[in-house]
Amino acid sequence: MSDRLGVLRRIAKRPTVSPRRVASFLGLISAFSIGLLIRLQMAKYGYYLDEFDSYFHYMSTSIIVNDINTRGLAGLFDFFKVVNYQFWYPLGYNLATNTFAGFYYSSALLYEFIHRVLGVNISLYDYLVIQQAYIASFIAFPVYLIGKRIYNSTAGILAAMFAAITPGYLSRSDLGWYKHEPFSMLGGTFALYFLIASYDSVNRRRSLMYAMLCGLFLGYSNVSWGGGQYFNGIVGVSLFAIPLLLSSDYNRAINGIVITVVDLAVGMAFPNPGWSWLTNTSMFVLYAGSFGGLALTFIAKKLPDRNKITGKWIATIAFAGLGVVAVLYGPFSHISARYLSVILPFARSIVPAVQTVAEQQPSSGVQILYYYLALIFFGIFGGYALLRRRKPYSVIIAILAVSALYVASSFARLQVFTSIGIAIVAGFGIAELSGRMFSLSPPKLKTRGTSPVSVAKGFFVLMITIMMIVSAMTVWVPFGNRGYAITSSALSNSNFYYPDWLQALSWISQNTPANAKIISWWDYGYWISVMGNRTTFIDNGTLNSTRMAEVATLFLSNQSYASKLVADMGGDYVVVFLTLRQVGGGYYTLGRVYNLGGDDGKIDAMATIAGINLTKAGFLNPANLMPTRAFYANTTIGRMFDINFTGYGVFSPSTGQLISIYPDYQNSTTITQNYIQLPLFTLNQNYPPGSSPFELVFNSNPTGAAYTQGVVAQVLIYKYNPVSANAALNTNSSKG
Repeated sequence: MSDRLGVLRRIAKRPTVSPRRVASFLGLISAFSIGLLIRLQMAKYGYYLDEFDSYFHYMSTSIIVNDINTRGLAGLFDFFKVVNYQFWYPLGYNLATNTFAGFYYSSALLYEFIHRVLGVNISLYDYLVIQQAYIASFIAFPVYLIGKRIYNSTAGILAAMFAAITPGYLSRSDLGWYKHEPFSMLGGTFALYFLIASYDSVNRRRSLMYAMLCGLFLGYSNVSWGGGQYFNGIVGVSLFAIPLLLSSDYNRAINGIVITVVDLAVGMAFPNPGWSWLTNTSMFVLYAGSFGGLALTFIAKKLPDRNKITGKWIATIAFAGLGVVAVLYGPFSHISARYLSVILPFARSIVPAVQTVAEQQPSSGVQILYYYLALIFFGIFGGYALLRRRKPYSVIIAILAVSALYVASSFARLQVFTSIGIAIVAGFGIAELSGRMFSLSPPKLKTRGTSPVSVAKGFFVLMITIMMIVSAMTVWVPFGNRGYAITSSALSNSNFYYPDWLQALSWISQNTPANAKIISWWDYGYWISVMGNRTTFIDNGTLNSTRMAEVATLFLSNQSYASKLVADMGGDYVVVFLTLRQVGGGYYTLGRVYNLGGDDGKIDAMATIAGINLTKAGFLNPANLMPTRAFYANTTIGRMFDINFTGYGVFSPSTGQLISIYPDYQNSTTITQNYIQLPLFTLNQNYPPGSSPFELVFNSNPTGAAYTQGVVAQVLIYKYNPVSANAALNTNSSKG
């Protein structure tokens, strides 16, 4: 009997898990959970989609879901046939060629699985509000795998934690942020892991499998977001740099060809990028990296040792020359203005639309330091220690970290890449420092007491802990504690509730004809089209710069010319958004002074896109960059702001008391150096009901009631009356 039990025990062994694996698992789950909890902080402000683009993406995803629910699998690809004329009227929006459908299909299929297969009763809207917080937190897993492969599980856990919670990525992946980045970043980071694994693996079949997976995830990243092309660049440069700086073999070089072919196949399977993927500039980087890396490997194999380095560098110079020619004059020369401004930041000066979008502006060094704090310094050490190892992964991670800082400094939105790059090198840096510190052995003491080495170890742990806690509590955790754009009416202080846009969109959907066409500045296009369910002319996609310039010209022209433009465009309503702040005595000042985010602060962007010099036109005072009396009298948007310009108030800087009012801005040294001057306004209807060619039909805040901190927001909707407008056009049809 005992023999039988012994045999049974040997057959059915109790599984054993090492404490190190348990600790790694718990650390990884903690990184995911902390990242998720920080992102879910916004739930206390409600349950909404955030920002503007999220609403367009919701609409696009709902088309796929509705097609599947209506026609089953037969309707799976109907999305690629849709041209939505509710956007960019009258041209419409071709969803197949202008969107990255991989993102929408991922969300739609995940929703169908959760809703139908798992039986979770949740609407598509509610699901998409919360989905990105989970997907974004999953970034901890590929980052952990990278950290573990290049060093150990400690580096992986630290890197995973930093990637999940640092602001560059957190700011574009929290609750309600239904945009491309989380899916694309997840795919791109997995691609980097498999690239590293393909170099590390000594088994040829396994190495080839990793290369195929790298290409697959790379392609997925690119069909989910245009910014995924960044990963193409990282992989392409790495494929060339590794055989240039280190040794390589034909098997690893052929892996680069495999990665390129698989990435190309995935991209061409979708209408966007489609066949254009063949000549895409980021694909050119992959072509150059894979075939150039193969050529360098061939050169290194054929040349004697004493000539290898010289031969490889000569070949590199030749390849660089050919690359410049191909990019400037060949089939790869069509770089979009947006991507060109990332590579060459000064090029944004020739692209008005790029100049006027906040997320496309450069990031300052101060901002980057503030976002990442101590991680910058640990990252520098980690990068140095990595390069000293002279391994393929050293080259890949170094290229990632340096290029991520560069693209983030030229394009604020791309700080998502900086979070990943800094997380990996900082995690490695801290793990390397810890390893060196704890490998020290304390000397034997003749008397009882604590050795200096033990004190140093304790101090090291204490300092690391304090630095991380301070960074987390002062920057990283509070960064996720903010309200939604739509509940704060897109004001700069989003932690307070301003219902103006919610009320305006509800009014539009209930009180305007179903075929109404609405003109507004592009910021609000997606909201009006999706939540208001009405047709718009321009929106956040910024697809047609000519149409954007036309709308900007309309706002900055006089009433007569603006009426002609509205008639030519076929518009029915015009929407403007005004922000003010109460300053006492029944007066208001412009929200522009405090950068609140209304159209009063966007006239400079309108002028840039329209090609109008506001100062030369007499609409902007160069002394204080505030609109002049002529602006309010002679521009359509100035008249649509429901205010009357009173003059400039002189305020005491110490008490805030209004001392006196002047008709215009005072340039005297006594006033400019000792007092604060603010433009003053009272509420006034310039286009009351029954007026022409525009009449005010909705004001979200007609009494000018102040919200928190004296802020006043007004969404103003004007109806265009073509009969009255035609009469006005007969008197003056010239542009203002």
